[in-house]
Amino acid sequence: MASGSLSSRRTTNNIAEYRGLKDGLSRAAEIQLRYIHVVGDSALIIYQMRHRKSPKAPHPRSIYSQCQGIVDRVHVRPWTHHIRAFNKAADQLANVAMYERVSRQIFKSDQVDHIPPWANVLRIASGDMEHWRGVYLETGSGMSDVEAETG
Repeated sequence: MASGSLSSRRTTNNIAEYRGLKDGLSRAAEIQLRYIHVVGDSALIIYQMRHRKSPKAPHPRSIYSQCQGIVDRVHVRPWTHHIRAFNKAADQLANVAMYERVSRQIFKSDQVDHIPPWANVLRIASGDMEHWRGVYLETGSGMSDVEAETG
């Protein structure tokens, strides 16, 4: 599991989402993970990545292509959309980026659980993950393709 905060006045939400995905995929490739399960709260990005559909807007196409290149190496299966209401860590990460005015990515192995505000982010992320695990283990999957397409 990885978490990141992006502090930039010139980025869009989708670019920030793709940057987070790219950073997480890059880390998975770096430590040679294979057949990983990606869970995200952006139905649009999960749909585009799952169905290999390039974004219509020109500005996210480059990072989308970079993500697909990494996906081909780490073999993502499956892609799951997890609704934002159960991803409170995303809100906390946005707050961290605004407060610290710096972009940063952390991994569970980084042991930042004693450093505010990351301790709070990790606590919330743990709860978010427990909710997702409960849904996933109970149903055997995340949202269906139709649900992910419609958000």
